[in-house]
Amino acid sequence: MSTLEELPTDGVEVVTRDHPFGILRFESYPAGTWLTKKGTPAKVDKRSYTLDGTEMQSVSSIVGNLDKPALMYWIEDQASRGAVEAERLGELEDCPPEEIMHRVKALGLGASAARDEGAARGHAIHAAFEALANTGTPPNPADYPAEWRPYVQGCIRAWLELKPTAVHVEHMVCHPDWEYAGRLDLIGSTDAGLTLIDWKTGKGRVYDSAHYQTRLYDLALRTEGINVERIVIVGIDDDGGHQIVDCEATDNDALALLVIAKGRRNINAGMASQRKAAKAAAKAAAKAAAKAAA
Repeated sequence: MSTLEELPTDGVEVVTRDHPFGILRFESYPAGTWLTKKGTPAKVDKRSYTLDGTEMQSVSSIVGNLDKPALMYWIEDQASRGAVEAERLGELEDCPPEEIMHRVKALGLGASAARDEGAARGHAIHAAFEALANTGTPPNPADYPAEWRPYVQGCIRAWLELKPTAVHVEHMVCHPDWEYAGRLDLIGSTDAGLTLIDWKTGKGRVYDSAHYQTRLYDLALRTEGINVERIVIVGIDDDGGHQIVDCEATDNDALALLVIAKGRRNINAGMASQRKAAKAAAKAAAKAAAKAAA
């Protein structure tokens, strides 16, 4: 059994904020930096928001209830590319079909590797523009890996087009009634007035999930008396291009998604309770049968 003192702290992030409704706290623990109930290092990441100790559902998990057909295509595309690359490297020779996915993943290829690389890129670029918002100094694309530089350049172009004066940067928000929380990229003063700005680095396309996401931020902001006049999502692509898209999701759209997310959580909790009860009943029946046979 391990102790917390023995675990690494690389990548651990804890952020707190004095919210009008209490202390809002975000915790992020990569795999291996936190302990399971059995006292062993966890093999998965853990992220959570709490308001005065009460757990809040994350905006990203709520948006995760949406159907994402493009994501399935992307996973299949990346998996295929990874398998082809592994084959060219001679790593799949005599590899059983059922083991190919594990071999590709172990080689750092495929969808998981592409996801992790995209997350690292997105985090670095968000950090760069957090610094720009706070200091006014734009990032130097030369400071980034060559394949990331177009994204940095695209973000700079979008920044120059919007010309925001930062008001809130990497701002944690929550909705006490709906019990959700998240962290938005930027609220800035622009020609359109107070504007909520969200960055998306990928292929430049802005999906419907981003519209729901930013409207949920907006609903949460209003609970603390912040009313934005415009919400924009900035899509940055891998050749340095960008598009600035106004949020199309309405309050009712966001509220409908919240109802679905809450319903799914309740259903899953009920299913888990049933499985637990069935397991306990089976264990009790087996014990009774063993006792009767003795």
